[in-house]
Amino acid sequence: MLPYMVGLAISQYLWETHRAIFEFFTLEIRRRRGQVRTYLEIGPGHGLFLDRALSELGHGAAATAVDISPTSIDITRAIMEFFRPNAANVTYRTGDIMMLDMPERFDFITMGEVLEHVDAPGRLLKKVGSLMAPGGGAFVSTCANCPAIDHVYQFNSVDEIRALITGNGLRIERDLALPAEKLPMDEVIKRRITVNYCAMVTSHESH
Repeated sequence: MLPYMVGLAISQYLWETHRAIFEFFTLEIRRRRGQVRTYLEIGPGHGLFLDRALSELGHGAAATAVDISPTSIDITRAIMEFFRPNAANVTYRTGDIMMLDMPERFDFITMGEVLEHVDAPGRLLKKVGSLMAPGGGAFVSTCANCPAIDHVYQFNSVDEIRALITGNGLRIERDLALPAEKLPMDEVIKRRITVNYCAMVTSHESH
């Protein structure tokens, strides 16, 4: 798990599509800066998104990081303590978000590269919606046509991802689809080339 997380963190800067997704996330968290008092990250992994969120939100926001992997939580905590040794506004919880008792509601939820690692991503999206405060939003990222040994669920197209999001009580405000190769989208679809995808979503119930 540790080498995987380190590699993922490095790719955040070296892989063009991952950089673009990180920039998309930064703009979205910045767009909602004045509205976010509570922040939740599901599967913080290397901790870079959490660090960026706190940089944008400032000290007034309380953050919670949840991961099923103790190693991931340890890495996230270590990174946060290195960059923010005096931060007292972050709570770390180890466990399955579907099983944890989470009475709080959050103004902004981040769930990056998690959907492909669960066998029922629709249920997880519904959970995200239930954890969203009125007027809140969530940043979600995943990929299509990206087989890997640790990917439990395989999305076959970006349209399939969008349909799953909207079919589970969420509305897509903005999204970004980034093929791994610079080719026309019809060629990407025909050749089943990996596409990295991210979206800013809100709950229908919050409108």
